[in-house]
Amino acid sequence: MSTTTTPARKLASAPAPLVVLEDPAALATLAKDWDALLEASRSPSLFLTSTWVTTWWEVFGQGGALHVVCVRSDAGELIGVAPFFVRTGVEGLPAPLRVLMLIGQQGDTLAEELDVIARPGAEAEVAEAVSKHLIACGASTWDAIWFERVRADSAVMPHIEAALAGSGLEVERRNAQPSAYLPLPDSMEALTGALSKNFRRQLRNARNRLGREGDVALRFAGVDVTVEEAMATLVRLHRERWGPDDGSFDTDAYVRFHQALSLRLFDEDRLMLVLLTLDGTPIAARYDFLYGERIWCFQGGWDPAYERMRVGTLLTADVLEWGIENGYVEYAFLSGDDPYKRRWTDASRELFDLFAWGRSGAARRARRKERLVAALRAIPPVRWLVRRLRGG
Repeated sequence: MSTTTTPARKLASAPAPLVVLEDPAALATLAKDWDALLEASRSPSLFLTSTWVTTWWEVFGQGGALHVVCVRSDAGELIGVAPFFVRTGVEGLPAPLRVLMLIGQQGDTLAEELDVIARPGAEAEVAEAVSKHLIACGASTWDAIWFERVRADSAVMPHIEAALAGSGLEVERRNAQPSAYLPLPDSMEALTGALSKNFRRQLRNARNRLGREGDVALRFAGVDVTVEEAMATLVRLHRERWGPDDGSFDTDAYVRFHQALSLRLFDEDRLMLVLLTLDGTPIAARYDFLYGERIWCFQGGWDPAYERMRVGTLLTADVLEWGIENGYVEYAFLSGDDPYKRRWTDASRELFDLFAWGRSGAARRARRKERLVAALRAIPPVRWLVRRLRGG
């Protein structure tokens, strides 16, 4: 499915004025109002900013059709944005299926806390408009809906979920997962005081050992080193630590996306890209984002020669201290139940995927196939083999 360049289409059947943007160039004209709406909403995610969305579309949008739904009040004010796109050949689903998703899904790079953006107090109105549109255009536009990594406390998605189910569509939540976060106290002393005694001792000893090796310093991208140089160092150190097939920075598209994104975020004062150096040589890198009152954890890497000195952990501690000193209230570790996150915090939010099947023939065939595969996987291997041998 190629990207369309038709102008925005008005939908007369929605309960509030609604248009669909299908031309990527239209995203730039909406950016100011989009970001203002997002900052005021109950789902202010870095991964829903116009900068992330437009950069993602430039790099990963090929093969998809933009379908951004904009809801306005009767007075013309933007009160809702649903950053959708449609793609076929989605991993994990049959190739002919047209899948409607949120921009940020199915690229090489992770995005989460995805949502439909709505003005506070207008969530139900926006959800109704978007839901009616999705139901009306299902036969012509999509066979399945798949919204990934939505916060369980979303103020909009439960309304959409109920509306789709109420129309008779088969709707389900899938893939519940935790997203860890660390509330930042007023001081670094308070933060470290809440850690386990063993972890505090490890941090202190690692800091002392590294200090005995030479002059330790932090170098910030855009201040002490160019953003481009810092990003290149991050890519190198990440690959040295995790290898070439980690899933991050191992494709040209992934690297190009973050090269472009880091420069744009720096211009917006939303980039936290920092190097830990020893006698001037970078030995660890931390790549995070700044948005709202939160620091958003993303990627890191370090020289394996300094593994025993826990330089990755020390650099994380430095970022946390910087965040406290600069008034941030949370460090969002994001999804995944990784052991290193649990060393810092036991707080987490729940994310889920919302999936809905359409009424098309392709959707029915795909659903039957999925049910068959699920049934076969539920059969113990021995019983399944016996049935196969018996022809049953």
